[in-house]
Amino acid sequence: MSLNNITNSNVKRTSLDDCESMLYLLCWHATIGFGSKDERDRAKAGFEKKAIARWRNGTMETIAKDKRIYLGSYDIFLESIVLKFDTAADHSELLARLALDLYEALFANANLGVEYHGTKGAGGNSSLAALLRRRVRPTDAGDNSLNNANPFEMRSREWEHISRDFLDILVRTKCEMVDWADISK
Repeated sequence: MSLNNITNSNVKRTSLDDCESMLYLLCWHATIGFGSKDERDRAKAGFEKKAIARWRNGTMETIAKDKRIYLGSYDIFLESIVLKFDTAADHSELLARLALDLYEALFANANLGVEYHGTKGAGGNSSLAALLRRRVRPTDAGDNSLNNANPFEMRSREWEHISRDFLDILVRTKCEMVDWADISK
């Protein structure tokens, strides 16, 4: 479920909410596996200790808080979610790159200013994520532009461009998978 839906945000719902949910499902399956029940059970060992488990356990408020943290910046998403994918799974490197590319399309889109990257505006301010996004010193954090920008509002205005970027990434990845399948025959 997207942060807009979890937080009952007044930001207009768009296809980006579905894209965000798809990113979550990709991360979930890349963490616990796509394979047989035995393979998924192996991958689930220690699952509750992984950050992504916090996206499904707890109240909507705590889930939203955790999603804001782990989607707050590219670096946090990489370290807390993507690097915890099941590396024994088929195509694990491709899935990791896909997740990172989709994250960038949704939460760090090149068509938007850096003040609209991350999750700061989704019902709370993640100052750590904001500082990481801007790569500024904590003494510079008094900059009001960080506090006024709502990335979810801006993204909802640009949803068509962002959705197109998201779809382009999926198509490119599908082509890479087809090429890989041809090579491995």
